[in-house]
Amino acid sequence: MLCVWLCRCEAGEVPLPAGELSLDAYRIQIARAQELLHAAQTALTTTDNNDTPWRVEKVLSPAAQEELRRLLPERTPVAMPTGMVIVNNQTLRAGLEALCASQDPAAMGVHLRYLTTQLDIVQAHLSAALNAEPADIQAILAREAFQPLKNTKTPLQYLQEWLIKLIDKIFDKLRLRRPSLSDPTANPWAQWWVQFGLWFVLALLFGWVSVEVVRRVRRRPAVEADGVRIMFSEPVTPDLDAATLLAQAQAAAAANDWRQAVRKVYLALLLDLDKRNTVSLNPAWTNREYLEAVRTQPALYSAMRELTNCFDVLWYGQHPGDRESYEQCLSYYHAAQAVVSQAIVSPADT
Repeated sequence: MLCVWLCRCEAGEVPLPAGELSLDAYRIQIARAQELLHAAQTALTTTDNNDTPWRVEKVLSPAAQEELRRLLPERTPVAMPTGMVIVNNQTLRAGLEALCASQDPAAMGVHLRYLTTQLDIVQAHLSAALNAEPADIQAILAREAFQPLKNTKTPLQYLQEWLIKLIDKIFDKLRLRRPSLSDPTANPWAQWWVQFGLWFVLALLFGWVSVEVVRRVRRRPAVEADGVRIMFSEPVTPDLDAATLLAQAQAAAAANDWRQAVRKVYLALLLDLDKRNTVSLNPAWTNREYLEAVRTQPALYSAMRELTNCFDVLWYGQHPGDRESYEQCLSYYHAAQAVVSQAIVSPADT
């Protein structure tokens, strides 16, 4: 459907600038597009469409396709009795491009029917405008077919608009002369400075992403160069085992440092699971990701979940803890260890 933005002009006879059409001329232009589409419909029904591969050029020649594109530009300035309007044919152009890209006769028939129907509606509105009194023009333009496009912008279009405004501000600050975007029929993306700005922003974005990727790739070898892994701010050396961590937990408990004691117990379980090839230590994982890794083992998951919850409350919740919470965590650790040991022993027994 047509969508029109009114550009108020003084009523009366005025010379039409280049590229602008009178209402009568635009009506003739639409009529020519209708003629080409009706000819294509006739050709579609009379042409042998069984050839393989089928090509749309058999029904609508390349010359006819180009003429239709010329007759239906995305925007056309048209002189109306009440002033100049900009006719927006974006919907029609989208239908035309879909028609020219048809892959089979059935699809082409659907696109042809859509376009001819839309052009018939447009022509009816234009004929009404030609035959109407000047006082009726506003009523015609108030019809739904002549209303502005609804907000259907894509994220890229929002980015384009933001970039244009940004570059406009830069030019204003530098007091540089720039091409005017006041002409609503002009495509701002045809301006060299807009294209340059877009490529410049994309280059900066690509550079930033590249730097971040390199930093992340290099980060882990720097930490693990000597075999040491950092787990929850705790350096884990290759010779460290769960028994050592449990001894450290006992020492922390003796000093009433319950938070540190529970942390050591939790790390002891992760290290024990790593040694038994149940879960691999990953410095980038959170405690919830470790828990998710054993979800398919219900008994182990249950014990590890309780220990993880206790660790979260004391370590991340800044809870001081007490001997009871420490001993509960120890019991969860031993329960999880027993489940893993049973899983290792059972296959040997069978």
